[in-house]
Amino acid sequence: MDDRTVNLLGDYLRARRELLRPADVGLPETARRRVPGLRREEVATLSGISVDYYLGLEQGRDRRPSAEILRALAQALRLDESAITHLFALANSVPRSRGRAHRQRVSPTLARLIDSWPATPAFVQTHTFLVLAANPLAQALSPAHTPGTNLVRTVFLDPDNFLVEPDPRQDFVACLRGLADTEVEDPDLEALVGELSMHSESFRRLWARHGLCCAIRLGVGSGFTGA
Repeated sequence: MDDRTVNLLGDYLRARRELLRPADVGLPETARRRVPGLRREEVATLSGISVDYYLGLEQGRDRRPSAEILRALAQALRLDESAITHLFALANSVPRSRGRAHRQRVSPTLARLIDSWPATPAFVQTHTFLVLAANPLAQALSPAHTPGTNLVRTVFLDPDNFLVEPDPRQDFVACLRGLADTEVEDPDLEALVGELSMHSESFRRLWARHGLCCAIRLGVGSGFTGA
């Protein structure tokens, strides 16, 4: 991905203002709105900056606002402590570098290990939730645990094959967002996010929230194995 096209700060500001209603920030509800959330000019006014300057932040024309402006934006957007930390991190991010290729296979030793657990479901996955190996019990519990299956893709595009309680979609997206909001490019991640963004409205909505918490609850037993 060309670094010039990456605008994490602008994406974050846009996502956060779209989550707010006028009433959340003390503004009156007026005419029907064409888009969700606050308008750009409303965020600018609440932050004490010009509309043109705020528009430049969202569009990526200015990616290094001062700490004073960031604090004003954080107050206007009603950000909590973790969200403020994330905002400052995005405003001071460095150019994205190319990441190393991730391992896409499981060692024979690890494969034999999980196969030796007949009473415990276990599988091995990549950082983007691609299942690389699974023992028979894990595969019996869900076809989503079949090697070669991506858990995130399944839960959004083929949910009948991945029925888990509680719903893991928000946590999955939070984990992927955490990977994406770094300085490292990841072709596997970009391909997965691109596919899901095209085909899943619920994924697009969750992705725009820039969730920060990742606490996957897969419910596959103590033998869950990540790679």
